[in-house]
Amino acid sequence: MSQAYFPNFSLRFRSAFRMEALAVRQVLLARGYSGGGRQIETEFTSMSCSGGHKNYLDESEVSYTVEFEDNTDPNSILSDALENLENAEEINEAAENIQQVLGTDPESTEGSVTLNDLLAVNELADETLQQAISDELAPPPICGCMATNQAGNNFDINRGTGDNFTTVIVNAVVQPPNDHGSVIYNGHICQSCMSDNEFTFTYGGNDTVPAFVFTATTFNVPHCANQIVTITGQGITDNPALFGPNPVSYSLVLNGVMGSKSISILITGSNGTTFFATTTQVGNGELVVTNCP
Repeated sequence: MSQAYFPNFSLRFRSAFRMEALAVRQVLLARGYSGGGRQIETEFTSMSCSGGHKNYLDESEVSYTVEFEDNTDPNSILSDALENLENAEEINEAAENIQQVLGTDPESTEGSVTLNDLLAVNELADETLQQAISDELAPPPICGCMATNQAGNNFDINRGTGDNFTTVIVNAVVQPPNDHGSVIYNGHICQSCMSDNEFTFTYGGNDTVPAFVFTATTFNVPHCANQIVTITGQGITDNPALFGPNPVSYSLVLNGVMGSKSISILITGSNGTTFFATTTQVGNGELVVTNCP
C-alpha cells in the first residue's frame, strides 16, 4: 500500500533535510559575517538540525572558510536562511505525518488506516512541497523607485570638506562651512526596479565630529512619480561612541529632478544623536531617479 500511494516518500524526506541543511549553512554564514574582512573563519559546536529524526550536526564541529563579495548583505542572507528553515520544518512535519499514518514512525500508535487517510496525508505533503518550491522560485518583489547614476550603476557622489554645496548638521549644530567634513554617498536603489539595494555613507570627520561609515541594511522604497523619493530604514555604523549601539535609523532623500538634483541623509542613533548631511548641485549624470511600474 505504501509503495503504491507514496512512491515519492523518500524523495520528500531527503528534500526536507537538504533544505534544512542549506538553511543551517546560511545561518552560519550570516552569524559569521563580521562586516570587516571579507574572509571569515566560522566554527560552531553542538549545532543541531531540527526535525526530530536525526541531529545531523549534534556533537560535531562545523569549520569552513567563506569568501564574501563586497556587496554581501548579512541581513539578506539571514532572511533567506530563516525562510528556508521554515520551509524545512513544514516539509519535515509533512514527512512525520506520513510516517505516522504508515506506522513507520517508532512513536506512532497502532490502528487501522483507511484509503482516505492515506490520500489526505499525501495531498497535504504535496501542497507543502509545492508551496516550498513556489517560495524558492518566486521573483523578488518589485520596487517603487530606482536610483542609480546615468550609466545605471552605483551613484557615487563625493564632496570634500569645505564644499560650497554641502551642509552638515550634528545635533542641531551646523558645522563650519569651510570644515564640515568630506561626504561620500554611494549605492543604488532598486536596480532594474527589483529589490536590489545598496547604500553607504562615508563621513570624513572634522575637528569636533569624528569620522564614520554608515551602511543601510533595510530599505523602504515608495514610488517616486515626481522623481523625488524618501527612503527609510535601518543600518549600522562603525562608530558606536557617536551613535550608540547598532542598529540606527535613517532617512535618505534623493532628488532626481533635472537641473535641481540633490541628496540628503539623516541618521538617528540609538542614543538620540542626529547627523544630517545634504548636497545640492548634484550633476545630472551623478544621480538618476526613475519611478518603477
